[in-house]
Amino acid sequence: MGEFGENMKRRWRSLVLMLTLVTTIAIVGNNIYAHTQTRAAGLREAGYQTTLRAYQKVLLPGMERAAVESKLRISGAKFFGICCENGLFADEVFIGHEPAPWYCGSNNVYLSFQFQPGPEMFRGPESGEPLKTIAVVHRLEQCL
Repeated sequence: MGEFGENMKRRWRSLVLMLTLVTTIAIVGNNIYAHTQTRAAGLREAGYQTTLRAYQKVLLPGMERAAVESKLRISGAKFFGICCENGLFADEVFIGHEPAPWYCGSNNVYLSFQFQPGPEMFRGPESGEPLKTIAVVHRLEQCL
């Protein structure tokens, strides 16, 4: 083979070693990134659950919609009404956002105050619809 063959062998070994090293670094880096993203998502979710518990201490099931909305206004929470979260009328308060997939503009997180509808459909905030539950809701928005 001679000197030329030995140089080629060394170059190939160096190339293989370098590619192995780069691949290993990429895999380790990706695992570290995935771990930190999972940890951050867990911390955000814990914050949402803490916010939920704080509202659940003050706004109890059975409270009338008008009383719930009054307490939300007093606390300065901006809310809006929607129909129909899990088949129930709801008021929602924005509490955070998560990373959105590429096909959506946002992935927002809300507290959903769900009310049991009365015999008439939606009658407005002055109605006596009782609060059924409060839940954390993740909603993808502005999707393709």
